[in-house]
Amino acid sequence: MGRKTPALLALFITAVLLSGCAFPDHADKSMQLPPEKAEKMSVWTAYWDADGALEELTDFDGRLESLEYFAAYFDSQNKLFIPDEIAALRELVKQADKGTFCWPGYLTIVNDKLLAGGGSSLKDTVLLYTLLGEPGARQAHIQDLLALTESGGYDGVEIDYEAIRGDRVL
Repeated sequence: MGRKTPALLALFITAVLLSGCAFPDHADKSMQLPPEKAEKMSVWTAYWDADGALEELTDFDGRLESLEYFAAYFDSQNKLFIPDEIAALRELVKQADKGTFCWPGYLTIVNDKLLAGGGSSLKDTVLLYTLLGEPGARQAHIQDLLALTESGGYDGVEIDYEAIRGDRVL
């Protein structure tokens, strides 16, 4: 599988899920539940699909309970960062919140890493051993998570470290 395949698959699934939540203009809106009775949901928005996300989010019409910003990840020096597209989307959501809607925002953290020579390492468990393997490193990682979350104005984090299922040490 190519490097772009997982990202394209995630984008496709997100698009299908988001498009399936909105009623088309010609749909029978009498079949919709009123917002106070509709099931609440959380939506995941990705850095590679941030353009137009705010307009799509408003289509949830009172059903959106929280927004997960996907994702902060690591540079080649193991420093956690938020992609510019996610920071810009977070600012748009804050500016748009004029009493019309207000969604708690959670920053998703993944164990993906940019490589010094280009490219990336997805679901990097070596990175996790570096960040979590020793008590001092683990404490520093916790502080980095807290600082990034607070500086971005997020309400919390969603830690999405993957490829660790069979690893009892991690």
